[in-house]
Amino acid sequence: MLRLRLFFSILYGVLLLQGCATSTLQTQAKMTRIISLNPDQLKDKSVYLRVTGTQASKIELEAPLKKALQDRGVRIVDNADEARFYLHVNTLFADNLKEAARLDVALFGGVAAGAIATVNNSGGDSLLIGVGVALAMGVADRALADETYRAVISVNLKERITQEESKEPWSHTKEDETRLFIEAVRMGLNLEDAKPIMEDKAVYQIAEIFK
Repeated sequence: MLRLRLFFSILYGVLLLQGCATSTLQTQAKMTRIISLNPDQLKDKSVYLRVTGTQASKIELEAPLKKALQDRGVRIVDNADEARFYLHVNTLFADNLKEAARLDVALFGGVAAGAIATVNNSGGDSLLIGVGVALAMGVADRALADETYRAVISVNLKERITQEESKEPWSHTKEDETRLFIEAVRMGLNLEDAKPIMEDKAVYQIAEIFK
């Protein structure tokens, strides 16, 4: 009974989002886990950068991220064996939030759930389940406002512990991983305007790891 009441409470809250449009642009960015490097680690800022994305991503990060890293003193290398750090940035979802409801569940189920989760999520799995069922019931187009754009980005950073020559230079590494959530909300906001906002915030958050 408690679970049933919780579900309907969540569903009601989702439906209320329909009337929460705003004429002022609101943005936020948050990492699920902060990656912090100390001064000793930053003595060698050689980085092998890999940027990928799924079919659910509408943003482009490789060129601006490379420039932002170089502006912070990072040396981008083409050969991973010559790098101190291996940085893999994978955009899982970046689009209008309503598009999460149209993803192939078999392929993008987890991505859709991650996109729908609030940036400051305090409801955990219950919120995801409630919204997920709401999507399955076909209320997403009405309940999730068209003006909400969200990006979910996986950031994986590997640091090579030893700089000695080896047949397997990445056999001893320290690894950090986090997810970056970007959100832009405004009544009537379209992809053309939301895309650079999400890109700029994502690039800044990731590049600041090497500040």
